[in-house]
Amino acid sequence: MIDTRNLKTLALYLAALPLFTACASTGWQAPPIQTPAAWQAAATDGQLADADAFWQGFGDPGLNALIVRARASNADLASAVLKLKQAGYTLEQAQLDRRPDVSVSGKVSANRDLRRNESLGESYNFSAGLSYELDLWGRLADLEDAARWRQGATAADLEGVRVSLEANTASLYWQLALNDAQVSLAERDLDSARKTFDLVQSRYKAGTVSGLDIAQARRAVSQQESTLASAQQTRNATRRALALLFDVPPETDLGTTPALPRSTLPQVPAGLPSQLLARRPDLAASEARLKASFADTEAQRKSWLPTFSLTGSVGSASSTLVDVLSNPVAALGLGVALPFVQWNEREVALKVSRSDYELAVIAHRQTIYRALGEVEDALDARTRLEGDTERLLAQRDDAATAERLTGVRYRAGAVAFDTWLSAQDTLRAAERALLLHDYERAANLATLYKALGGAPAGNLAGD
Repeated sequence: MIDTRNLKTLALYLAALPLFTACASTGWQAPPIQTPAAWQAAATDGQLADADAFWQGFGDPGLNALIVRARASNADLASAVLKLKQAGYTLEQAQLDRRPDVSVSGKVSANRDLRRNESLGESYNFSAGLSYELDLWGRLADLEDAARWRQGATAADLEGVRVSLEANTASLYWQLALNDAQVSLAERDLDSARKTFDLVQSRYKAGTVSGLDIAQARRAVSQQESTLASAQQTRNATRRALALLFDVPPETDLGTTPALPRSTLPQVPAGLPSQLLARRPDLAASEARLKASFADTEAQRKSWLPTFSLTGSVGSASSTLVDVLSNPVAALGLGVALPFVQWNEREVALKVSRSDYELAVIAHRQTIYRALGEVEDALDARTRLEGDTERLLAQRDDAATAERLTGVRYRAGAVAFDTWLSAQDTLRAAERALLLHDYERAANLATLYKALGGAPAGNLAGD
Protein backbone atom coordinates (compact mmCIF):
# COMPACT_ATOMS: atom_id res chain seq x y z
CA MET A 1 0.00 0.00 0.00
CA ILE A 2 1.38 3.44 -0.96
CA ASP A 3 1.88 5.90 1.85
CA THR A 4 0.00 9.04 0.73
CA ARG A 5 1.78 11.17 3.31
CA ASN A 6 5.16 10.50 1.69
CA LEU A 7 3.71 11.30 -1.71
CA LYS A 8 2.36 14.61 -0.44
CA THR A 9 5.71 15.51 1.10
CA LEU A 10 7.52 14.68 -2.14
CA ALA A 11 4.99 16.68 -4.13
CA LEU A 12 5.54 19.65 -1.81
CA TYR A 13 9.30 19.50 -2.36
CA LEU A 14 8.86 19.28 -6.13
CA ALA A 15 6.47 22.22 -6.12
CA ALA A 16 8.97 24.30 -4.13
CA LEU A 17 11.89 23.53 -6.45
CA PRO A 18 11.28 26.52 -8.78
CA LEU A 19 11.21 28.84 -5.77
CA PHE A 20 14.44 27.44 -4.38
CA THR A 21 16.03 27.64 -7.83
CA ALA A 22 15.12 31.31 -8.09
CA CYS A 23 16.64 31.93 -4.67
CA ALA A 24 19.83 30.20 -5.77
CA SER A 25 20.32 32.17 -9.00
CA THR A 26 22.33 35.38 -8.53
CA GLY A 27 25.36 36.73 -10.36
CA TRP A 28 28.34 38.83 -9.37
CA GLN A 29 28.44 42.45 -10.39
CA ALA A 30 31.51 44.64 -10.13
CA PRO A 31 31.11 47.43 -7.54
CA PRO A 32 31.09 50.97 -8.95
CA ILE A 33 34.56 52.51 -9.01
CA GLN A 34 35.25 56.11 -9.95
CA THR A 35 38.34 56.44 -12.14
CA PRO A 36 39.54 59.71 -13.67
CA ALA A 37 39.56 60.07 -17.44
CA ALA A 38 43.23 61.10 -17.45
CA TRP A 39 46.17 61.58 -15.11
CA GLN A 40 46.60 65.00 -13.54
CA ALA A 41 50.37 64.84 -14.00
CA ALA A 42 52.06 64.69 -17.39
CA ALA A 43 51.97 61.14 -18.77
CA THR A 44 52.66 59.34 -22.02
CA ASP A 45 50.30 56.85 -23.60
CA GLY A 46 51.10 53.21 -24.25
CA GLN A 47 52.12 50.16 -22.27
CA LEU A 48 55.35 48.27 -21.63
CA ALA A 49 55.52 45.15 -23.75
CA ASP A 50 58.27 43.21 -21.98
CA ALA A 51 60.02 43.52 -18.62
CA ASP A 52 63.44 42.44 -19.89
CA ALA A 53 63.31 45.00 -22.70
CA PHE A 54 62.52 47.76 -20.19
CA TRP A 55 65.44 46.99 -17.87
CA GLN A 56 67.79 46.55 -20.82
CA GLY A 57 66.85 50.10 -21.82
CA PHE A 58 69.16 51.40 -19.08
CA GLY A 59 72.14 49.94 -20.94
CA ASP A 60 73.66 48.36 -17.82
CA PRO A 61 74.57 44.65 -18.15
CA GLY A 62 75.29 44.48 -14.41
CA LEU A 63 71.74 45.56 -13.60
CA ASN A 64 70.27 43.09 -16.08
CA ALA A 65 72.29 40.24 -14.61
CA LEU A 66 71.20 41.09 -11.06
CA ILE A 67 67.51 41.17 -12.01
CA VAL A 68 67.75 37.79 -13.72
CA ARG A 69 69.58 36.40 -10.69
CA ALA A 70 66.99 37.84 -8.30
CA ARG A 71 64.16 36.17 -10.20
CA ALA A 72 65.94 32.84 -9.87
CA SER A 73 66.94 33.00 -6.20
CA ASN A 74 64.73 35.42 -4.26
CA ALA A 75 63.07 33.84 -1.21
CA ASP A 76 59.87 35.90 -1.41
CA LEU A 77 59.41 34.88 -5.03
CA ALA A 78 59.98 31.21 -4.18
CA SER A 79 57.42 31.48 -1.36
CA ALA A 80 54.91 33.04 -3.75
CA VAL A 81 55.39 30.13 -6.15
CA LEU A 82 54.71 27.64 -3.34
CA LYS A 83 51.60 29.58 -2.28
CA LEU A 84 50.32 29.36 -5.85
CA LYS A 85 50.81 25.59 -5.81
CA GLN A 86 48.96 25.40 -2.48
CA ALA A 87 46.08 27.35 -3.99
CA GLY A 88 46.01 24.81 -6.81
CA TYR A 89 45.76 21.97 -4.30
CA THR A 90 42.88 23.75 -2.56
CA LEU A 91 41.09 24.05 -5.90
CA GLU A 92 41.61 20.33 -6.54
CA GLN A 93 40.07 19.58 -3.14
CA ALA A 94 37.04 21.73 -3.96
CA GLN A 95 36.65 19.86 -7.25
CA LEU A 96 36.83 16.53 -5.44
CA ASP A 97 34.04 17.65 -3.10
CA ARG A 98 31.69 17.67 -6.09
CA ARG A 99 32.39 14.02 -6.86
CA PRO A 100 30.99 10.92 -5.13
CA ASP A 101 32.66 9.78 -1.93
CA VAL A 102 33.58 6.10 -1.93
CA SER A 103 34.41 4.07 1.16
CA VAL A 104 35.46 0.43 1.54
CA SER A 105 35.88 -1.48 4.79
CA GLY A 106 36.46 -5.03 5.92
CA LYS A 107 36.36 -6.82 9.24
CA VAL A 108 37.57 -10.17 10.48
CA SER A 109 36.65 -11.50 13.92
CA ALA A 110 37.21 -14.77 15.77
CA ASN A 111 35.27 -16.02 18.83
CA ARG A 112 36.58 -18.47 21.42
CA ASP A 113 35.16 -20.10 24.56
CA LEU A 114 37.81 -19.46 27.16
CA ARG A 115 36.45 -21.94 29.71
CA ARG A 116 36.42 -24.85 27.24
CA ASN A 117 39.27 -23.48 25.15
CA GLU A 118 37.21 -24.12 22.02
CA SER A 119 36.86 -22.03 18.88
CA LEU A 120 33.34 -20.74 18.30
CA GLY A 121 34.01 -19.83 14.71
CA GLU A 122 35.11 -16.88 12.64
CA SER A 123 33.22 -14.19 10.78
CA TYR A 124 34.15 -12.07 7.78
CA ASN A 125 32.46 -8.81 6.87
CA PHE A 126 32.92 -6.62 3.82
CA SER A 127 31.15 -3.41 2.89
CA ALA A 128 31.47 -0.64 0.30
CA GLY A 129 29.62 2.63 0.31
CA LEU A 130 29.03 5.58 -1.95
CA SER A 131 27.56 8.99 -1.17
CA TYR A 132 26.90 11.91 -3.46
CA GLU A 133 25.45 15.33 -2.77
CA LEU A 134 23.22 16.61 -5.57
CA ASP A 135 24.38 20.18 -6.19
CA LEU A 136 20.95 21.41 -7.29
CA TRP A 137 21.50 25.00 -6.16
CA GLY A 138 25.15 25.35 -7.10
CA ARG A 139 26.58 25.57 -3.56
CA LEU A 140 29.47 23.22 -4.29
CA ALA A 141 30.03 25.00 -7.60
CA ASP A 142 30.27 28.30 -5.72
CA LEU A 143 32.86 26.83 -3.37
CA GLU A 144 34.83 25.61 -6.36
CA ASP A 145 34.57 29.04 -7.96
CA ALA A 146 35.80 30.64 -4.74
CA ALA A 147 38.82 28.34 -4.71
CA ARG A 148 39.48 29.09 -8.39
CA TRP A 149 39.30 32.85 -7.80
CA ARG A 150 41.68 32.53 -4.87
CA GLN A 151 44.06 30.60 -7.07
CA GLY A 152 43.87 33.44 -9.58
CA ALA A 153 44.51 35.95 -6.80
CA THR A 154 47.57 33.98 -5.69
CA ALA A 155 48.85 33.92 -9.27
CA ALA A 156 48.45 37.69 -9.37
CA ASP A 157 50.30 37.90 -6.02
CA LEU A 158 53.18 36.01 -7.62
CA GLU A 159 53.28 38.49 -10.48
CA GLY A 160 53.16 41.35 -7.98
CA VAL A 161 56.09 39.94 -6.03
CA ARG A 162 58.05 39.65 -9.27
CA VAL A 163 57.36 43.28 -10.24
CA SER A 164 58.24 44.53 -6.74
CA LEU A 165 61.41 42.43 -6.72
CA GLU A 166 62.59 43.91 -10.01
CA ALA A 167 61.91 47.46 -8.84
CA ASN A 168 63.55 46.88 -5.43
CA THR A 169 66.60 45.24 -7.00
CA ALA A 170 67.09 48.18 -9.36
CA SER A 171 66.52 50.74 -6.60
CA LEU A 172 69.02 49.10 -4.24
CA TYR A 173 71.49 48.64 -7.11
CA TRP A 174 71.34 52.38 -7.87
CA GLN A 175 71.37 53.22 -4.17
CA LEU A 176 74.60 51.26 -3.83
CA ALA A 177 75.99 53.17 -6.82
CA LEU A 178 74.95 56.39 -5.08
CA ASN A 179 76.64 55.28 -1.86
CA ASP A 180 79.82 54.38 -3.73
CA ALA A 181 79.85 57.83 -5.30
CA GLN A 182 79.16 59.45 -1.93
CA VAL A 183 82.09 57.59 -0.38
CA SER A 184 84.35 58.68 -3.24
CA LEU A 185 83.14 62.25 -2.84
CA ALA A 186 83.71 62.12 0.92
CA GLU A 187 87.23 60.77 0.40
CA ARG A 188 87.98 63.58 -2.05
CA ASP A 189 86.53 66.19 0.31
CA LEU A 190 88.58 64.81 3.20
CA ASP A 191 91.74 65.00 1.10
CA SER A 192 90.82 68.57 0.13
CA ALA A 193 90.18 69.51 3.77
CA ARG A 194 93.57 68.11 4.79
CA LYS A 195 95.32 70.07 2.04
CA THR A 196 93.49 73.20 3.16
CA PHE A 197 94.63 72.54 6.73
CA ASP A 198 98.22 72.18 5.56
CA LEU A 199 97.91 75.49 3.73
CA VAL A 200 96.47 77.26 6.76
CA GLN A 201 99.09 75.75 9.03
CA SER A 202 101.93 76.97 6.81
CA ARG A 203 100.39 80.47 6.73
CA TYR A 204 100.01 80.33 10.51
CA LYS A 205 103.69 79.48 10.93
CA ALA A 206 104.49 82.38 8.66
CA GLY A 207 102.45 84.62 10.93
CA THR A 208 99.96 85.71 8.27
CA VAL A 209 96.86 84.13 9.92
CA SER A 210 95.70 83.64 13.48
CA GLY A 211 94.95 80.54 15.51
CA LEU A 212 91.26 80.94 14.64
CA ASP A 213 91.97 79.81 11.09
CA ILE A 214 93.86 76.78 12.41
CA ALA A 215 90.92 75.78 14.64
CA GLN A 216 88.45 76.21 11.80
CA ALA A 217 90.58 74.17 9.39
CA ARG A 218 91.04 71.38 11.96
CA ARG A 219 87.26 71.29 12.58
CA ALA A 220 86.67 71.04 8.81
CA VAL A 221 88.95 67.99 8.64
CA SER A 222 87.14 66.35 11.55
CA GLN A 223 83.77 67.00 9.94
CA GLN A 224 84.88 65.39 6.68
CA GLU A 225 86.20 62.35 8.56
CA SER A 226 82.77 61.94 10.17
CA THR A 227 81.07 62.36 6.80
CA LEU A 228 83.27 59.66 5.28
CA ALA A 229 82.61 57.22 8.13
CA SER A 230 78.86 57.80 7.84
CA ALA A 231 78.95 57.30 4.05
CA GLN A 232 80.88 54.03 4.44
CA GLN A 233 78.38 52.75 7.01
CA THR A 234 75.46 53.61 4.74
CA ARG A 235 77.12 51.81 1.82
CA ASN A 236 77.67 48.68 3.92
CA ALA A 237 74.00 48.68 4.98
CA THR A 238 72.87 48.97 1.35
CA ARG A 239 75.16 46.09 0.33
CA ARG A 240 73.61 43.89 3.00
CA ALA A 241 70.07 44.86 1.99
CA LEU A 242 70.82 44.07 -1.66
CA ALA A 243 72.36 40.70 -0.78
CA LEU A 244 69.24 39.65 1.13
CA LEU A 245 67.24 39.85 -2.11
CA PHE A 246 69.21 36.87 -3.38
CA ASP A 247 68.61 34.60 -0.38
CA VAL A 248 72.27 34.64 0.66
CA PRO A 249 73.98 35.79 3.87
CA PRO A 250 74.14 39.59 4.09
CA GLU A 251 77.95 39.55 4.04
CA THR A 252 77.99 37.91 0.58
CA ASP A 253 79.88 39.82 -2.10
CA LEU A 254 77.62 39.98 -5.16
CA GLY A 255 80.58 40.74 -7.41
CA THR A 256 78.98 43.74 -9.07
CA THR A 257 80.13 47.33 -9.54
CA PRO A 258 76.96 49.41 -9.80
CA ALA A 259 76.73 52.67 -11.66
CA LEU A 260 74.09 55.35 -11.87
CA PRO A 261 72.55 55.73 -15.33
CA ARG A 262 73.91 58.84 -17.03
CA SER A 263 72.43 58.58 -20.51
CA THR A 264 68.85 59.15 -21.58
CA LEU A 265 66.58 57.04 -19.39
CA PRO A 266 63.89 54.77 -20.86
CA GLN A 267 60.30 55.91 -20.82
CA VAL A 268 57.56 54.34 -18.71
CA PRO A 269 54.25 54.96 -20.52
CA ALA A 270 51.46 55.50 -18.02
CA GLY A 271 48.52 54.99 -20.35
CA LEU A 272 45.09 55.86 -18.95
CA PRO A 273 43.86 55.49 -15.37
CA SER A 274 41.17 53.03 -16.50
CA GLN A 275 43.91 50.76 -17.89
CA LEU A 276 45.56 50.53 -14.47
CA LEU A 277 42.93 48.04 -13.27
CA ALA A 278 44.15 45.54 -15.83
CA ARG A 279 47.87 46.31 -15.44
CA ARG A 280 48.55 46.07 -11.71
CA PRO A 281 48.81 42.56 -10.24
CA ASP A 282 47.66 43.69 -6.79
CA LEU A 283 44.44 45.09 -8.27
CA ALA A 284 43.84 41.84 -10.15
CA ALA A 285 44.41 39.93 -6.91
CA SER A 286 42.06 42.24 -5.03
CA GLU A 287 39.28 41.77 -7.58
CA ALA A 288 39.78 38.00 -7.62
CA ARG A 289 39.51 37.86 -3.83
CA LEU A 290 36.41 40.02 -3.98
CA LYS A 291 34.83 37.54 -6.39
CA ALA A 292 35.89 34.71 -4.09
CA SER A 293 34.24 36.50 -1.16
CA PHE A 294 31.06 36.84 -3.21
CA ALA A 295 31.17 33.13 -4.06
CA ASP A 296 31.59 32.35 -0.36
CA THR A 297 28.57 34.52 0.41
CA GLU A 298 26.52 32.69 -2.20
CA ALA A 299 27.63 29.30 -0.89
CA GLN A 300 26.69 30.37 2.63
CA ARG A 301 23.25 31.49 1.45
CA LYS A 302 22.65 28.30 -0.52
CA SER A 303 23.75 26.15 2.40
CA TRP A 304 20.36 26.96 3.97
CA LEU A 305 18.46 25.50 1.02
CA PRO A 306 17.38 21.83 1.04
CA THR A 307 20.25 19.42 0.57
CA PHE A 308 19.69 16.16 -1.34
CA SER A 309 22.14 13.30 -0.91
CA LEU A 310 22.27 9.94 -2.61
CA THR A 311 23.76 7.07 -0.64
CA GLY A 312 24.40 3.51 -1.66
CA SER A 313 26.10 0.58 -0.04
CA VAL A 314 26.82 -3.07 -0.61
CA GLY A 315 28.01 -5.53 1.99
CA SER A 316 28.31 -9.18 2.85
CA ALA A 317 29.10 -11.38 5.84
CA SER A 318 30.20 -15.01 6.05
CA SER A 319 31.79 -17.45 8.41
CA THR A 320 34.38 -18.39 5.78
CA LEU A 321 36.61 -16.10 3.78
CA VAL A 322 35.87 -17.80 0.44
CA ASP A 323 32.13 -17.17 0.81
CA VAL A 324 32.32 -13.58 2.02
CA LEU A 325 31.10 -12.23 -1.34
CA SER A 326 28.61 -14.98 -2.09
CA ASN A 327 25.60 -13.26 -0.48
CA PRO A 328 25.94 -9.51 -1.02
CA VAL A 329 23.29 -7.13 0.29
CA ALA A 330 22.78 -3.75 -1.38
CA ALA A 331 21.03 -0.60 -0.15
CA LEU A 332 20.16 2.69 -1.84
CA GLY A 333 18.83 5.82 -0.17
CA LEU A 334 17.97 9.46 -0.72
CA GLY A 335 18.51 11.92 2.10
CA VAL A 336 17.02 15.37 2.43
CA ALA A 337 18.23 18.01 4.90
CA LEU A 338 16.13 21.13 5.58
CA PRO A 339 18.43 23.62 7.32
CA PHE A 340 16.22 26.61 6.46
CA VAL A 341 13.78 25.67 9.22
CA GLN A 342 16.31 27.21 11.66
CA TRP A 343 15.20 30.62 10.53
CA ASN A 344 16.90 32.76 13.17
CA GLU A 345 20.29 31.13 12.74
CA ARG A 346 19.94 31.46 8.98
CA GLU A 347 19.30 35.20 9.16
CA VAL A 348 22.26 35.84 11.46
CA ALA A 349 24.62 33.74 9.32
CA LEU A 350 23.53 35.53 6.14
CA LYS A 351 24.00 38.96 7.74
CA VAL A 352 27.52 38.05 8.80
CA SER A 353 28.30 36.76 5.32
CA ARG A 354 26.96 39.88 3.62
CA SER A 355 28.93 42.10 5.99
CA ASP A 356 32.12 40.23 5.12
CA TYR A 357 31.46 40.85 1.44
CA GLU A 358 30.71 44.56 1.99
CA LEU A 359 33.99 44.91 3.87
CA ALA A 360 35.77 43.24 0.95
CA VAL A 361 34.15 45.73 -1.45
CA ILE A 362 35.39 48.68 0.61
CA ALA A 363 38.90 47.21 0.83
CA HIS A 364 38.94 46.60 -2.93
CA ARG A 365 37.85 50.16 -3.70
CA GLN A 366 40.50 51.61 -1.37
CA THR A 367 43.16 49.42 -2.99
CA ILE A 368 42.28 50.88 -6.38
CA TYR A 369 42.29 54.46 -5.13
CA ARG A 370 45.65 53.97 -3.41
CA ALA A 371 47.06 52.56 -6.64
CA LEU A 372 45.84 55.61 -8.58
CA GLY A 373 47.44 57.86 -5.97
CA GLU A 374 50.76 56.02 -6.20
CA VAL A 375 50.88 56.56 -9.95
CA GLU A 376 50.03 60.25 -9.60
CA ASP A 377 52.78 60.68 -6.98
CA ALA A 378 55.35 58.96 -9.20
CA LEU A 379 54.34 61.02 -12.24
CA ASP A 380 54.53 64.24 -10.21
CA ALA A 381 57.97 63.29 -8.95
CA ARG A 382 59.15 62.53 -12.49
CA THR A 383 58.01 65.96 -13.71
CA ARG A 384 59.79 67.69 -10.83
CA LEU A 385 63.00 65.70 -11.32
CA GLU A 386 63.13 66.46 -15.02
CA GLY A 387 62.81 70.16 -14.27
CA ASP A 388 65.46 70.05 -11.53
CA THR A 389 68.25 68.65 -13.72
CA GLU A 390 69.34 71.89 -15.38
CA ARG A 391 68.89 73.90 -12.18
CA LEU A 392 71.07 71.58 -10.14
CA LEU A 393 73.76 71.51 -12.83
CA ALA A 394 73.80 75.30 -12.86
CA GLN A 395 73.95 75.45 -9.07
CA ARG A 396 76.89 73.03 -9.01
CA ASP A 397 78.77 75.02 -11.67
CA ASP A 398 78.13 78.33 -9.90
CA ALA A 399 79.19 76.88 -6.55
CA ALA A 400 82.41 75.54 -8.11
CA THR A 401 83.19 78.95 -9.59
CA ALA A 402 82.47 80.70 -6.30
CA GLU A 403 84.64 78.26 -4.36
CA ARG A 404 87.56 78.68 -6.76
CA LEU A 405 87.40 82.48 -6.71
CA THR A 406 86.98 82.59 -2.93
CA GLY A 407 90.08 80.40 -2.56
CA VAL A 408 92.06 82.77 -4.73
CA ARG A 409 90.90 85.77 -2.69
CA TYR A 410 91.73 84.00 0.60
CA ARG A 411 95.28 83.29 -0.56
CA ALA A 412 95.52 86.95 -1.47
CA GLY A 413 94.32 87.92 2.00
CA ALA A 414 91.17 89.61 0.66
CA VAL A 415 88.61 87.46 2.55
CA ALA A 416 88.47 85.63 5.86
CA PHE A 417 89.07 81.87 6.08
CA ASP A 418 85.51 81.08 7.16
CA THR A 419 84.26 82.66 3.93
CA TRP A 420 86.30 80.14 1.96
CA LEU A 421 85.08 77.29 4.18
CA SER A 422 81.49 78.37 3.57
CA ALA A 423 82.09 78.34 -0.19
CA GLN A 424 83.59 74.84 0.06
CA ASP A 425 80.56 73.61 2.04
CA THR A 426 78.23 75.11 -0.55
CA LEU A 427 80.05 73.31 -3.37
CA ARG A 428 79.98 70.00 -1.52
CA ALA A 429 76.25 70.36 -0.88
CA ALA A 430 75.65 71.16 -4.57
CA GLU A 431 77.68 68.12 -5.69
CA ARG A 432 75.82 65.83 -3.28
CA ALA A 433 72.47 67.23 -4.38
CA LEU A 434 73.31 66.56 -8.03
CA LEU A 435 74.46 63.05 -7.17
CA LEU A 436 71.27 62.38 -5.24
CA HIS A 437 69.26 63.79 -8.15
CA ASP A 438 70.80 61.26 -10.54
CA TYR A 439 69.78 58.47 -8.20
CA GLU A 440 66.27 59.82 -7.69
CA ARG A 441 65.67 60.05 -11.44
CA ALA A 442 66.54 56.39 -11.89
CA ALA A 443 64.73 55.24 -8.74
CA ASN A 444 61.64 57.18 -9.80
CA LEU A 445 61.42 55.07 -12.95
CA ALA A 446 61.57 51.92 -10.85
CA THR A 447 58.83 53.32 -8.60
CA LEU A 448 56.69 54.27 -11.59
CA TYR A 449 57.31 50.86 -13.17
CA LYS A 450 56.04 49.22 -10.00
CA ALA A 451 53.10 51.61 -9.58
CA LEU A 452 51.92 50.90 -13.13
CA GLY A 453 52.08 47.14 -12.64
CA GLY A 454 55.35 46.41 -14.37
CA ALA A 455 55.51 44.44 -17.59
CA PRO A 456 55.01 40.76 -18.49
CA ALA A 457 57.86 38.33 -17.91
CA GLY A 458 58.43 34.62 -18.34
CA ASN A 459 56.74 31.81 -16.41
CA LEU A 460 57.76 31.83 -12.74
CA ALA A 461 55.51 29.14 -11.29
CA GLY A 462 57.24 26.19 -12.90
CA ASP A 463 55.44 22.97 -13.72
